[in-house]
Amino acid sequence: MERLDRRQVVALLLVGLVAGAAGAGLVVAVSSFLSNSVHVQNGVTLHAPTGPAVTIEETAEVNLTDPFPASDTVEIRSSKGNITATGSQWANVTVDQINGTWTNTSSIDVIGKTLTLNPGDKSAATVTGDITSLDWKASMAADDGTTDFVYSSALGSGSVTLRGLPGNTKLGAVDPSSHTLLDVATTDGSGSATFSGLSSGSHSVEFVTTKGAPTISGASPTGNANSNPTQLSVNVSDPDFPAGDQVDLTFKLDGVTVGTDTLTANGTATTSISSPTGGTHSWTVTATDGYSQTRTASYSLNIPSTLYIYNESAPNTLINSPTNVTVQFFANENIIKRTTTTGSVNLTGLPVNQPIYVKADADGYYSRTVYIPSLYQQQEVYLLNENVTVTTDRFTLADTPGFPQGSSTLYIKRAITKNGSTTWKTIVSDQFGVAGLTTTLEKNVRYRVVIENIDTNKVAVLGAYTATIDETVELHPEPPGVGVTDDETGVGYSVVQTDSALTIQYSDPTNTTDSLDIWIHERGNTSQKLVANQTYFGLGEVNEIEPLSGADANTSWVVVMTVARGNETFVIRQNAGNRPGTLVPADLDPMWLQFIAVALLVLFAGIFSIHTRGVGAFAVAAIGAVLWWVGWLGVMASGAAVAMALGIGIMVMLTDSPGPGLG
Repeated sequence: MERLDRRQVVALLLVGLVAGAAGAGLVVAVSSFLSNSVHVQNGVTLHAPTGPAVTIEETAEVNLTDPFPASDTVEIRSSKGNITATGSQWANVTVDQINGTWTNTSSIDVIGKTLTLNPGDKSAATVTGDITSLDWKASMAADDGTTDFVYSSALGSGSVTLRGLPGNTKLGAVDPSSHTLLDVATTDGSGSATFSGLSSGSHSVEFVTTKGAPTISGASPTGNANSNPTQLSVNVSDPDFPAGDQVDLTFKLDGVTVGTDTLTANGTATTSISSPTGGTHSWTVTATDGYSQTRTASYSLNIPSTLYIYNESAPNTLINSPTNVTVQFFANENIIKRTTTTGSVNLTGLPVNQPIYVKADADGYYSRTVYIPSLYQQQEVYLLNENVTVTTDRFTLADTPGFPQGSSTLYIKRAITKNGSTTWKTIVSDQFGVAGLTTTLEKNVRYRVVIENIDTNKVAVLGAYTATIDETVELHPEPPGVGVTDDETGVGYSVVQTDSALTIQYSDPTNTTDSLDIWIHERGNTSQKLVANQTYFGLGEVNEIEPLSGADANTSWVVVMTVARGNETFVIRQNAGNRPGTLVPADLDPMWLQFIAVALLVLFAGIFSIHTRGVGAFAVAAIGAVLWWVGWLGVMASGAAVAMALGIGIMVMLTDSPGPGLG
């Protein structure tokens, strides 16, 4: 009975083919029917009873002896090749080419269905989802730089299964035109693999193998943190990036996932974090590429968690047993009291990146109150031993624009040398009261006085103060008078040296400078410093005044400002020069001084004629060198430019014929 049903289907198919051929204007010979074959020219569709519908577009002789070996299968044997299509009912495909280097199909409709196409001369292919066309090659190999298959997808939800590939191999399906890694699949022992989730559109695909796992380097922050970390970052490289690979990164802080990032090229991966608490933290980053290869790196991060109490007169000596030190912390309207006999206090539970007031008391030492903007800036308190000779000094604040009494804080700093390095450390700091701020200082010791408007981040460094007698000192801070504005960074700065002082001014209109480090050294001698380096944090403006006397007043100084702002760091290098007060007014703006210097050069050059151009070239360069040396040209010229001008002037003078003289 089954054989009879199949013959009836074939007979019906033949009638359909005749009708179809006639409707298409095709001529079907009688001999074709007698041999169960038909001549196909403009497309004929064969539809299995419970399987797919296959349309043949090639002009060929199609043998119809048994086109449906199973109810879900269409088997086409033709003069252009054989192909078997097995799949779900109502799956549709048009076969444009069967045999040859490529098998080409189009008009595929397999949404919610499966269709397997098995040409006689190459391995079978299976499509599902929204694949609308598929062409595949007889011989497919990885890393040969040639196209292995071509597909089209309407929605990006289709999959393709190919056979005849290298066995047990992880293969990447890459579209080289867009450098896109479409999918990665591992073949089984027979060389079959399914590539899923293929992107929408038309894609020519090459097979590639991985060149290696991603690598991680350049982690930040690690070790001892000197500023509040706001993000974790690592540099990532991957040899498979050129072939469209993608690396996904997962960051964990103390075992908790804090963020992710994705890279498609060598670069830096980052994630933002909240301010960590004091203590030691661990963080990890795991990088996973498209081939499921992973790399994990682990790091440690130490956040300030200890406050140290030192003897101000012996700054390397902790104040410890038998002395008992009582420390009170005032932060966020809370008062926390702790005691120690070890010279250190645990800061667990205290805000690390917020301002705190610290009051320290110990028998045999003068009490100290210190305002610390952040523990990243200073983790030490210095107490003055009662055995040293002291003075009692009261500091008051004059009525000065930009520095109101209610929001201005006084910092009294002392140069502290540790491990061969000298830096300014805050000894006493507090807000100005109505009566000013009174403190005890070691007699005949040079301190530095700094005032900061904590609301606007304006800083005025008033220079040195030596405690010699008990006295009241009225302080007069001045806002910066900027002489030069850098077009690229937008910051303004000036350096002015007179007979009595070196004034350094810096202004950031955006108020986003994270840190400013100022280094002052003798011109031509970087080891000779005027004072210890000073670093300011979180500021907008700085006005630093360094008194000059004796040999210092006759020395030419260079000011180096290193600015950290956001993700950028840049250096401002300014020659201060020596500007005698008898030559120009001490308060002359640097821009006017530079204008005068250029005008002098132009006027001096004008006295030479064409006949004396050789002498003039050298003379003008020499005068320019003098003006640069004394600081009149400021940043308008560098030492290298002056040397070059002198060299050119000498060459012109030597090669030029002598003239008759001025005229």
